[in-house]
Amino acid sequence: RDVIGNVAYGMSMFASPGFRAAALVSVAYGAGMYGSTFLIPVFMQGALGIPALTTGNILLLGGVALALSTSLAGRVVDRLSTRLVVAAGLACFALACALLAWARELAWIAVAVVLCRIGLGLVIPGLYTGMAQVVVPGGLREGTAVITLLRQGGGALGVSLIGVLTASSGSAELAGWLGLAPAGSAAAAPATVFAGIAQLFVAALGVVRRLR
Repeated sequence: RDVIGNVAYGMSMFASPGFRAAALVSVAYGAGMYGSTFLIPVFMQGALGIPALTTGNILLLGGVALALSTSLAGRVVDRLSTRLVVAAGLACFALACALLAWARELAWIAVAVVLCRIGLGLVIPGLYTGMAQVVVPGGLREGTAVITLLRQGGGALGVSLIGVLTASSGSAELAGWLGLAPAGSAAAAPATVFAGIAQLFVAALGVVRRLR
């Protein structure tokens, strides 16, 4: 197929409800993954004053949890329902963001970071398995490319959302927490952003039932 044919073929995949569900989950996943990767260290160091070494160690622990949960999800996704695995990952990430909106102690933040990465690790294997089950034979390559592109686009959306919240709210606390202006009180800023990401993942749970 030529370039125009590939584009048309990729767009035709959205006629499938299962593929549309996978696409929406992919956007939410990208927004949560890239947004949290930016937000968590800024929150820990900028709002709470946690040392960079401690922040890095907690993020490393989260990375280990991500690797282990991805491996586990890859093993069980063929034995359990794809929807169950993806829904568990989305719910776990939403819970982690809600915890980050509330937590101020290091131990709770570490728990939230680990839960966040476990949730992300559970989503990916189930997401691509669900996508592969709804594309037409021979369309796996194009379907994978579209889902990956949407995930990257969701990441850009998640990071941009921070700037939108800052500009629209006019919050000195939020701007100061992000290092964009002198901060007054940084207490309310993380709750605003993390709660918004949690709501995005809760909304994504509503379309998971369309996955096979």
